[in-house]
Amino acid sequence: MSGKQIIDMQNLSPNWNEVSDAMHIDEKSDIYHRYKEEFDILCPTIMRIIQPKVYMGIGDHDEYGKLLVVIFTLGNQISEYSTDLFHKDEYVKGLLTDGIADHLLFKMDDCAGKDIVDFCNRNHVRMEERVEIPEKYPFELLSYGVELFLKSELGEVCINEQFVLEPAKSICNIFILNKGEGNCYISHSCEKCGNQACNHRRSG
Repeated sequence: MSGKQIIDMQNLSPNWNEVSDAMHIDEKSDIYHRYKEEFDILCPTIMRIIQPKVYMGIGDHDEYGKLLVVIFTLGNQISEYSTDLFHKDEYVKGLLTDGIADHLLFKMDDCAGKDIVDFCNRNHVRMEERVEIPEKYPFELLSYGVELFLKSELGEVCINEQFVLEPAKSICNIFILNKGEGNCYISHSCEKCGNQACNHRRSG
């Protein structure tokens, strides 16, 4: 292990236009204003209970060489809150809570670019390729990514036998590294991703 860093990301805020676009809530639809009102009500609670953290680590993989692992999580409370809303038949609030959480996770990926590049530069490596799973690389790399960190470092973050991260609102990004320094964060490529149903899929 060449280095690790954990960041508490406190500069997040939900954007209604981006959330409504991702959830396909049309401004002309009958539900638009109700969802907007619920969004305004939910946001203070969601911002209070999320625990946004970014875990960065560098390790040497037997087959793929030096890898950078970046884990984003919002913590477990937001998932518990969403589940509780559905159990209470508060479906609109539950759907919105999930939508806002997904939006914040993708926003973390966008916002953390500079921190990730700085981390790589301090460790004298640069990102060569973002690992797209399962389109090009196996699911097992996700397990490698999580196991790169000690349980005491990750807290409640873990991965199950189906290669699904827990808490539910967590994602793991992996990059193939090379020696040297660079200043470009390699973002996710929607064109290479096979998840056609993703609400956050970007065209271009």
